[in-house]
Amino acid sequence: TLVRAARALAALEGASDIEDAHLRRVAPMALRHRLRRTPLSSPDSGARVDRAVADLRSEGIAAEAMPADLSDTADIHRLGREATARGPLHLLVNNAGMSIRGHFWDVSDADWDYQVNVNQRAPFILAQHATRAMIAGGVRGR
Repeated sequence: TLVRAARALAALEGASDIEDAHLRRVAPMALRHRLRRTPLSSPDSGARVDRAVADLRSEGIAAEAMPADLSDTADIHRLGREATARGPLHLLVNNAGMSIRGHFWDVSDADWDYQVNVNQRAPFILAQHATRAMIAGGVRGR
């Protein structure tokens, strides 16, 4: 939600409470995200991700694109290692997700594994990497 995003931004900036300024900074990004008509996983995802990173940077937010196949456990761990090796980590946003269209009785084992990996395994593994890095870096939770 917008308030959670504002809380995360406030925490990242060391503030104990959210202020109007935090909401004003995250609201345009949240609206752009909601009004998108196509997902970032479209065939043009590289250019769209680059534009999203540029938008964040124009708002004064440090951002970097790090592509990964979130259905592949080895690639999830690679992403976690690379992301945490780039410097202090204060926030992890798990925002990938997908859904299989159609009747559940028609879903193959491979399709189910793909969905579980993207929606559950990837956020869990990335949270493990982020938490280890935050603990090692002395970043305290709330």
